[in-house]
Amino acid sequence: MDKVHLWKDEYKIGSEPIDSQHRELFSRIEQLLAITQTSGMDESKKECCDILDFLVTYTIRHFAAEEALQKELDYVDYRQHARLHKQFQNTVLTYKKEIEENFSKGVLKNFVGTLLTWLTMHVCICDKKIILNEPMDPRNRFGNKEELIWGTMKSFLTGIYHIPVKATKACVYKGYVDGDIIVRSMIKGHKCHLFLYGFSQDLAKTLYNKLSDLHIKDMEHLDELEQSAFIEIGDIISSQLVIRLTDENHSSFQSRGCIFTERYSDPGISISDSIFMDLYTGSGNIQLMYCQV
Repeated sequence: MDKVHLWKDEYKIGSEPIDSQHRELFSRIEQLLAITQTSGMDESKKECCDILDFLVTYTIRHFAAEEALQKELDYVDYRQHARLHKQFQNTVLTYKKEIEENFSKGVLKNFVGTLLTWLTMHVCICDKKIILNEPMDPRNRFGNKEELIWGTMKSFLTGIYHIPVKATKACVYKGYVDGDIIVRSMIKGHKCHLFLYGFSQDLAKTLYNKLSDLHIKDMEHLDELEQSAFIEIGDIISSQLVIRLTDENHSSFQSRGCIFTERYSDPGISISDSIFMDLYTGSGNIQLMYCQV
């Protein structure tokens, strides 16, 4: 595998100690990513477990340093940010246990896809707001649900991946979502919220390359790394949208995502109560459907 470069200077948040720690985390993910590309997985188990041990310890230390900075700056969303850190620590511990008990390329790819996607989006969506003392929830800027969803998707595509949204169109949901990759994301809090994201081939390939510095090999047969990356993208965007659409607390969420590689219809969706839109970018398009179920 060619050397990948996951860290980008655009991920800097404006605090050198925190930026340095982020670079270290991305470096360790690069090492795990390299292991997933090797053929002799058995020989790599000790190296992999050593990296996981480091990540468990380092994320605790890093999150503590980040939270100390937030306290020093009297950051407006400190408590919510700290809850996200705690949830992710639990995710790392869960994967660590699974990898130790069932070490395989598939399990490791699932973890790397989840870890890389979460870290990238957390740094860009949440951490960059610390120095600016901006809240993570900008719901007051939008007049209705459609504007809020459109604004969140634009922030995701443009703010994180520099993919400009050229146009958006509200549509009537006809019972299915088109796309070469369909992500179904269910967020359970006080209520159940269902999201469907239909990525065109061009947009899916662009997103994945910008995230991982890798290329999707087969759109019809995504591997575990590719699947987990897109599922995590769907879950993170959906969680952000639920927070902004409702008064629900992120700490109460349970998320469950899955992937399809062809047109998808869901019999549990109420067509009349759904929000459905097309977003057009310079790198392909995405269809998005949202409803409560």
